[in-house]
Amino acid sequence: MVFEFINLFIHPYLGNLTHHSPLLMLTIMVCIAALLIPIHHWLEKWITHRLVEKNKKIRLAAAKKTIAKLEPTFAKASADKGKQTN
Repeated sequence: MVFEFINLFIHPYLGNLTHHSPLLMLTIMVCIAALLIPIHHWLEKWITHRLVEKNKKIRLAAAKKTIAKLEPTFAKASADKGKQTN
């Protein structure tokens, strides 16, 4: 999709630059595509890593909140159980 946008955007300039030579235009477009593929993979990996790290932080904060909420209840139940066994 990005390649098509770039193609449509630079086609008039590329045509003037190469005098509408199909071989030169194809060569330049192939070079642009060759640059876009590694950039796409790097960007995808970087965004995925950022989203996963953000999700981990959110889940850890939610887990800590749940533990803090349940801890007093658990401590009270343990204290009551200890009194009953004595």
